[in-house]
Amino acid sequence: MKKQFSYSCYIRRKRSVLFVSLFLILCGYASLYAQLTQLPCQSQAQYQLHVNNIDAVVNLGSRLFSPDHFNPAAGPDVTGPSTIYSTGLWLGSLGPDGQYKLYASDYRHHSQAGPLGSDNTADSITCLNWDQMFTMQGSMVAQFLNDLPGLGTNISLAIQQYPKIMGWPGRNNPYFLQIKGFDLPADKTLAPFFDENSDGVYDPLQGDYPVVALDNGVQFLPTEWVWNISNTGPLTSLDSNSTYVGVLAEIQSTAWAFHCEDQTVLNRTVFTSQQVTYLGQEPLDSFYMALWCDFDLGCSLDDYTGCTPDRNAFFAYNRDASDGEPSVDCAPVFANTPPVQMVVLLNKSLDKFITYNRGGPSGQGTYSYNSDPNSSSDFYNYISGSWLDGSPITFGDNGYHENGGTPTNFAFPGDPSDPNGWSMVSANIPFADRRALGSHYVGKLLPGQVETITAAWTANFDGTFPNILGPSYTDMATLQTIYDQGFSNACAVSGIVQAPADAVWNIAPNPAKDFITVRYNDLTVQEIRLFDATGRLAGQWSNVPDESMTISTGHLPEGIYLVQIRTKSGYLTRKVVLGL
Repeated sequence: MKKQFSYSCYIRRKRSVLFVSLFLILCGYASLYAQLTQLPCQSQAQYQLHVNNIDAVVNLGSRLFSPDHFNPAAGPDVTGPSTIYSTGLWLGSLGPDGQYKLYASDYRHHSQAGPLGSDNTADSITCLNWDQMFTMQGSMVAQFLNDLPGLGTNISLAIQQYPKIMGWPGRNNPYFLQIKGFDLPADKTLAPFFDENSDGVYDPLQGDYPVVALDNGVQFLPTEWVWNISNTGPLTSLDSNSTYVGVLAEIQSTAWAFHCEDQTVLNRTVFTSQQVTYLGQEPLDSFYMALWCDFDLGCSLDDYTGCTPDRNAFFAYNRDASDGEPSVDCAPVFANTPPVQMVVLLNKSLDKFITYNRGGPSGQGTYSYNSDPNSSSDFYNYISGSWLDGSPITFGDNGYHENGGTPTNFAFPGDPSDPNGWSMVSANIPFADRRALGSHYVGKLLPGQVETITAAWTANFDGTFPNILGPSYTDMATLQTIYDQGFSNACAVSGIVQAPADAVWNIAPNPAKDFITVRYNDLTVQEIRLFDATGRLAGQWSNVPDESMTISTGHLPEGIYLVQIRTKSGYLTRKVVLGL
């Protein structure tokens, strides 16, 4: 097991995990942990996302998978090697006074759960309340919508049968307090949802339901997803080498996956989206956001890293066809050629890529141009695509200026199978335990500005050494196309209630008294059902005629009813008012 050696942008951790754990037990979790970290509490929640061939433990906040919990081709009981040891979100900028403003998550949580208050402060109660993951399944949403007319206004029954949907943290959810025991912040946009009546309020009994939403407004239902919110807190660093403060922000994180037996690349991919809302009061200059990754393809000491800027992706692959080295205790290892592990930025350009080692070039603690970051300038240099001493990456060899070369934004962008390209293979880079950082340049960041970084994390076993990356390039392009198409061609959730884009159906008259005519035109309707406001079934008709059907309603009490039609693609529901 590798050592979790790292410096955060907030704290230089000099105490061992054992030391912290013992004192937490003796002195009380909340109070002492807050003293050690300067946070009201530190998030602990995580969720195991395993709906396809990838098994990934998603952590709350800005740390995505850690430790050692991203396993490709994993079975229900994950015991084999992983491809990622830990990942996290990095933010870095220069303030108007030239002061560094930084945030970096690596092996431990450096964010606290929940939103910030109206005055941008955090408290331990809010943090503890929000230290949880909100999970959802597409099949559950489909079943809920199919059952919705039968639930009517029966809140207790709806909560009993669908607590996750009724307790989804959508904006101003009226049932959230009853289910979760604490209030949502008023009028705050939180977990995304489909808004049936476009009133801006999440009310599942009015037809609203949870979704995954992209930053371009596209909404869809994957097989499973998880959402959470955290914040960086108004913190001042304890770094003694230089002065900097944290980037004050809220981070809404979503991770999702599809189970698609007929779409191989989707069946071995986890998607993530991290929405960062900057809550500071002054503009920031030269702002970067980046995904940091400690790849471990089984054995961590024989991995190479690289990037492909044209595809906005970076990756890790094995140095040779055999995982591990005889002289190194490095279990577990892949029995065959390890996979290529890729990270594809789907909605942002890859503007910088750099890779560095644990310790030094040998991975054994020599502080040099490409070892672990220690000071604020170290972190900002890396996130902005420079070495620790501020010198640029130079094309060729190991990428350091002492060996000459032309300045470049990307380390090792060549195909490892191309002897004329610049890769770690052609440069014959020594063994080391490596990390990688793919950065996107935002530039000026204004107060209240929202930036989202969406990525695909996927592994490919189909390559053969030395042409191991060949199929991976195709996967990168395929995932980008799927994203660009709004996941419309991804495997759909069976039975989801959504009308086709060209579906035209209506109920007339509305309001009505003695009868209603349900007109569905070219839709193939298998059944029509009528429910009153309490969810009681007031009528049901099978073997319906083509195009339309007239239903007698004069015998029914006045009130609001729901008409539901069942089609081959699912159920469609509309309100009708009876009684003039």
